[in-house]
Amino acid sequence: MLLLPPEFTEIMSVFSSAFTRKIYRRALLLVFGVLLTQGKRTICSVLRTISLSGTNRWGNYHPVLSRCKWSAFACANFVKERSYNFFAIKGIGKK
Repeated sequence: MLLLPPEFTEIMSVFSSAFTRKIYRRALLLVFGVLLTQGKRTICSVLRTISLSGTNRWGNYHPVLSRCKWSAFACANFVKERSYNFFAIKGIGKK
C-alpha cells in the first residue's frame, strides 16, 4: 500500500467527513495520483501512476466516484469555506 505524505493527508483531512472511512482512503489515493499523473487523467492511468495497476483490487477504485456513498456537496462546501478563510486572512479582494 502506498504511503501518502503526512502533509498531503493533513491538508486533505478536511474532506474526511464527506466519505466513509474505507472510501476516504481510496479517494485520497486517487487525488494523490491525479496530482502526479501526466496526460489523460483516467482512473486507469491514475492507478498506473501510483503503482496499483498490478493489484487484484483494481476494480475497487472505479466505483469511488460513481457508486460509493460520499457527498459532493460537502466537499464543495469545504472548498468554499477553506477558500474564503484563505482569502479573508490574506486580505485578497479588499479595495
